[in-house]
Amino acid sequence: MMDYAQKLKEIFQQLLIENINTLVVEIDYYTEEKGFGIKGNTFNNEGLHLSYLDFDAEIVWNISDILIEWQNGIYEEQRWNKAIFTTYSDGHFEVKTWWDEDFQKELYPNG
Repeated sequence: MMDYAQKLKEIFQQLLIENINTLVVEIDYYTEEKGFGIKGNTFNNEGLHLSYLDFDAEIVWNISDILIEWQNGIYEEQRWNKAIFTTYSDGHFEVKTWWDEDFQKELYPNG
């Protein structure tokens, strides 16, 4: 997991600018279609929300490649369909992944 997280960190770190301390990116991964949804928010050094982050096409494709590799390289019991990736201007980052059964049932009500 950490190789993929490190790759994502490098992409997201490029999005941090001088007055932004924290970038929180939420990833919803649709496992059957190999698709995903991404939204992000930026926060200043005081923790105040600055903006919603809109990813440009190049960043989205880079993220897509990493997520597909990540999903293909894990065991069934480690699968996830939601993640929160937090990176800080000091280089520290955190990744939380989990399986959201309700989300999955909403996407695929017939199984």
